[in-house]
Amino acid sequence: LFSANIASNSTAVVKDIFPSATSISSDPYDLHSIGGRSLIFNHRPETVEVFQSTGSSWSASQGLQPLSGDAVIFDVDHVWSGDQSDLYFTLLESDFTFNLYRSDGTEQGTVKVQDLGGQLTASSSAFDSDGVLTYFAGTDSVGGTELWVTDGTDAGTNQVVDLNPGTASGIQLSPVLGSAVVLGGELYFPGSNGIVQGALWKTDGTAAGTTLVSDMNPSGSAEITNMMLWNNQIVFVADDGVHGDEPWISDGTPSGTMMLQDVVPGFQGSEVDEWTPMGSKLYFLGPDFFVTHADLWETDGTPQGTNMILAGMAKRASRPRMVSSDGRLFFPGIDVVTGVELWSFDGVTAAIVADVNPGSNSAGIANMVACGSRVYFSATHPAVGAELFVTDGTAAGTQLATDLKPGPAGSSPDSLTLCDGDLFFVAEGADLDRELYRLTEPGAHVLDLGFGHSGASLASTAPKLGSTVLVEAVDAPMGDVGVLLMSGAVEANSAFAEFGNASWMDPLNVKILGIFAGPTWTYQANVPVAPGLIGAEVNLQGWFLDPVTTGATTSNGLRLEFGL
Repeated sequence: LFSANIASNSTAVVKDIFPSATSISSDPYDLHSIGGRSLIFNHRPETVEVFQSTGSSWSASQGLQPLSGDAVIFDVDHVWSGDQSDLYFTLLESDFTFNLYRSDGTEQGTVKVQDLGGQLTASSSAFDSDGVLTYFAGTDSVGGTELWVTDGTDAGTNQVVDLNPGTASGIQLSPVLGSAVVLGGELYFPGSNGIVQGALWKTDGTAAGTTLVSDMNPSGSAEITNMMLWNNQIVFVADDGVHGDEPWISDGTPSGTMMLQDVVPGFQGSEVDEWTPMGSKLYFLGPDFFVTHADLWETDGTPQGTNMILAGMAKRASRPRMVSSDGRLFFPGIDVVTGVELWSFDGVTAAIVADVNPGSNSAGIANMVACGSRVYFSATHPAVGAELFVTDGTAAGTQLATDLKPGPAGSSPDSLTLCDGDLFFVAEGADLDRELYRLTEPGAHVLDLGFGHSGASLASTAPKLGSTVLVEAVDAPMGDVGVLLMSGAVEANSAFAEFGNASWMDPLNVKILGIFAGPTWTYQANVPVAPGLIGAEVNLQGWFLDPVTTGATTSNGLRLEFGL
């Protein structure tokens, strides 16, 4: 493990995961940020390592080694559960059965959720969490793959419903990732009951509360993938049997579930991806005629408001291929003069940001991640090879972030992951080891903490020194009194909120920023130019008070880190 400082481009060894006189790579993969404060990842041989933030520094906890016999950690996915940051994973035991485990990032806090006695005979994959319950797909010894739920306890881990009775499966494992979201306290997922195949279903965590939302393809399976929550609606890709895989949207009702656009006319479909919100629009990429390039599309959530805006401009590079930062989209664009380089789109005009690899040779832009007003990405330059670059959206502000492997070979960075304001990535050092690196990021940024059941969505601009922060709430409950609260950067809890609503406020140190009414409201505040604020963190959250029941529901939480 290495640390890199963007200001000096200097690197220092933090921890060598496999200390040896010879060159041995730990080759980290599957990086996950748990609650924005801990980073967990797999490395070889198969084990899990956890690094936790302790204020301005990072400390390594002991790797989560195999927990029984010759068991190995097999399938890791991170979720939130209740009032703490938990990781759920399945463990392949020595008797070749899988069991469900939960971890808070420490060895002592890593426990078996339920002794299933071999009941789960195939790998389980986490679907999503509503802040209290965590849903996952599991295959038991008597049936197929079905929907399960856990509250993190033995007694609270059960199969939700045998959607497709018998040995057949109600849930397909292949499209699990990106194929379930929580909206309004209910989980939406693709399922089959033996009659309706691959349709959109929802559940409140009970068998009686599991119902069909929409059967988009009466003649077969809709093959739902790429589900994402946006603007209090669900966007996804589905096949209605006529148009192939195309973009769809749903408000959770049969009448509110519809295809947005036939991106590629005909039955072959478009397989759109890269959902990227910016402002009031949602942007995505669809393949052009030659498939190797992509067209840029935008939607306002309606079929008539879904249109192609740039034809054949984007290159289908390594994911993520498009990010939003400071009101602009960044993506690998292409033209005959510069090849594939870094481009941006401000909602009106697309233009090249910088010709990283001068001339018509392509820079191989990939692995982009936004952090406040900066975007990090991997790119190739003839002098340094494939390395980590950073841009502020200008040609002059696009530069090499750090040269980990001097010379033209390059370190080939990938798996870029933000955690607690720092950028982690996997790269090859001068000793040819592929290890985990950390780059200290001084830029301001906003982390969406998630989990509010009021239906309201809270967003904020990055708190840059000398700027005006704009906080906006949309879809606030009608008739409720909206209160914008601020506190220190604490973890989730359930203090004072109704059941199922996570609180991101410190009950002993909370400040009211404003009181509002109506479904949409905004709040502004000026950030002083005070260097001492760099790295400081606060949590923001909207609370909504029902004047009749006196109950309180919440929006998602935001964590703001002040910076440049």
